[in-house]
Amino acid sequence: MTDKSYQVIEPSLIGKWMGTVKHEGALFSLLSWLVYLLLSRKDEKLSNIEIKIICVEYNEKYPTIGAHYKNPEDDDLEDYIISLIEGYLLKKPAIEFINFYFNNEEEWEYLYTKFISQSP
Repeated sequence: MTDKSYQVIEPSLIGKWMGTVKHEGALFSLLSWLVYLLLSRKDEKLSNIEIKIICVEYNEKYPTIGAHYKNPEDDDLEDYIISLIEGYLLKKPAIEFINFYFNNEEEWEYLYTKFISQSP
């Protein structure tokens, strides 16, 4: 099994929360919602990129969004992905995230704790 490398995607709108929030489960659910929205797009630019929540460490471990380019020769799409995420955060009605958070049967705090504990 080979390890994949991921580009860290941290839009400035949420970057300040990474590794600093008290309610990690809420942050984990927000990241999950953003990844869900990105993966739901029928976007040719994103077709050769694997986007998921990854664990990074800077002072402490925390989750963030990562992009793995299936073809290393592909163009860097960090700015494009960040613009999509910031568009979701600024333009999507809050009720869409609230519905995702509460209508999903996930235990967000548990998932966050499990994710961090199982990350290298």
